[in-house]
Amino acid sequence: MPNQSQRREIESHIAELVGFDEMTPDHNQRHSAVTLIAVSKMIMALGGKKFSDLAGEAKGEAYMAALNDVPCWAVEEALRKWYRGEFDKEYDYSFPPAPAILRKHAREEQYLVRHRGRRLRELLQAHGEDGV
Repeated sequence: MPNQSQRREIESHIAELVGFDEMTPDHNQRHSAVTLIAVSKMIMALGGKKFSDLAGEAKGEAYMAALNDVPCWAVEEALRKWYRGEFDKEYDYSFPPAPAILRKHAREEQYLVRHRGRRLRELLQAHGEDGV
């Protein structure tokens, strides 16, 4: 079981993980900008034909509506995996994912980090139950 120093490190890591969950466009304008930049680059890289300014703005708004409560780092990680073709074979990776599909994969990244935090909390609680 972890000693006091290790417990402090684990608790600090858990606090960081909780902070990661709040890195959403809804929480902070900077995180909104990070998400919008990532989505804009994806649209430019995979969008195919050139869009008018209005069409590009509408696409950006659709993605931001889908991703407003998803951490920006999770969106970036989902896009990295999209570029690498690491999701189901049903997708055509030469095109951008639909906003809902990108949201789904970004949320999966978010859940992985939440799961890590949950496992660390369980570790600390198990230690407390032993009475040590």
